[in-house]
Amino acid sequence: MFENFKIVRKIKKLKNVPVRNEFLMSLRHRLENEIRYSSFVSEAKYFVFSPFKYAFTFAIIILFVFGTSSFVFAAESLPGDTLYPIKLLKEDVQDSLIMNSENKIVFNERRINDRFREMEKLLGKGKDGEILIWLEKNIEKYFDKILEIEFKDIEKDLSTDLTSI
Repeated sequence: MFENFKIVRKIKKLKNVPVRNEFLMSLRHRLENEIRYSSFVSEAKYFVFSPFKYAFTFAIIILFVFGTSSFVFAAESLPGDTLYPIKLLKEDVQDSLIMNSENKIVFNERRINDRFREMEKLLGKGKDGEILIWLEKNIEKYFDKILEIEFKDIEKDLSTDLTSI
């Protein structure tokens, strides 16, 4: 412990020792070179002039074009088609973004109507079996969502009526 105090005193004495200007200039020159050639400065140069920059930009454009067009083409897809999961994903995202309970009910009613239309088209094509059963389960799921939203609204109305009494 006392050795640390001795070291501190010796360092304080070194402050008073005169230093030659040549030594200070060489230290300054080495510091400037270190800053100039350090890795954090040169990393930006490599990224700015990277040949992958154009490939990355092209990939983003392709993803945007095909990603948005797949939603458009998926709108008319039927169960069993390749783009049908994209259609369901789009509907689920839309459902989660709707905040108003009345709009959610209207949206889920539209989903039920869409599933009935899909059933009619599949029956017209002569398909039956698992796909139709799956569509019936989806219709029940959307109907349950509508009932759940309506029950929440009724509970909310009852709780506000009770608090006002």
